[in-house]
Amino acid sequence: MQVYMLTARSIQLHQAKELKNVIFDRTILEDPIFVDVNHELGTMNDIDYKTYTEFYEEVIIPNLEKRAEFDIVIYLKVSTDKAIERIAERGRTQELDTPRSY
Repeated sequence: MQVYMLTARSIQLHQAKELKNVIFDRTILEDPIFVDVNHELGTMNDIDYKTYTEFYEEVIIPNLEKRAEFDIVIYLKVSTDKAIERIAERGRTQELDTPRSY
C-alpha cells in the first residue's frame, strides 16, 4: 500500500508541475515517516520495509527535481495529546481507533 501511495504522490507532483499555485496537504518528503512508524509497530514486515526504502531512495529521491519544485514546505508539529484531541473532534470513524502509540 505504501509503494502505491508513494507512486500516486509522485504522479500528482509530476502533474502539478504544469499548474500554478498548487497546495498539497501532504508531500512525498514525509511519506517515509509513516513507513517507519508502521514498520516499528509491526504493521509492515521487514521485506516490505526494505523494498519501500530502497524504492524511495533509489527511484523517488534522485528524480524529485523532475517531479516538482517546492517554493515552501510548512512543517506543523503537534503533541500527541493535541493530535488525539483533534482526531476526536474530527470524528472520522477510520481514525478514532488509532492507537496512541501510532
